[in-house]
This record gives sequence, structure tokens and C-alpha cells, in this order.
Amino acid sequence: MTIVTEVEIRAQVKQPRPGIILSVPPGTRFTPGARDFINTWKVEVRYEVSPSPDAIRAGDPRPRTMRYPEGAVMPTPHKP
Repeated sequence: MTIVTEVEIRAQVKQPRPGIILSVPPGTRFTPGARDFINTWKVEVRYEVSPSPDAIRAGDPRPRTMRYPEGAVMPTPHKP
């Protein structure tokens, strides 16, 4: 469980304005100061789940490549 303070919200929201959206993970709790900031500025709090690594990999159309440092010896396939 994450606890968010007003200072943390102000650091993320550089210039507050009514109706901004704050995305936080599920189960996030807010300090009284943070809750006051949210109510004063009418911030919309969205509880969003971050995608799993498998979902990121499945949606990544780029081929996976391995880069070796310059001058490194490339491995050769093992032949039995």
C-alpha cells in the first residue's frame, strides 16, 4: 500500500489546475494534506494497474536483439 503526501502530488503536478487527472496504483492512500489538495483542485484520481511485463512484451512489435560490446567475440551455436 502506497501513501501519497501533498508534497508528492505537488511535485508531480507542476502547475495545478481544476480537473487534472492523477493516476495512482490501486490501494493508494492519501494524507489529509493530499486529500485537501485533491478536493481543492477537483483532481480526478484514477486507480490504474500497470501492465504486467508479459503484456508489455506481447504488445511490443520490435524484434528482440542482443547487442555485444565493440570487439566482443560473438558466441557460436553449440554443435553436438
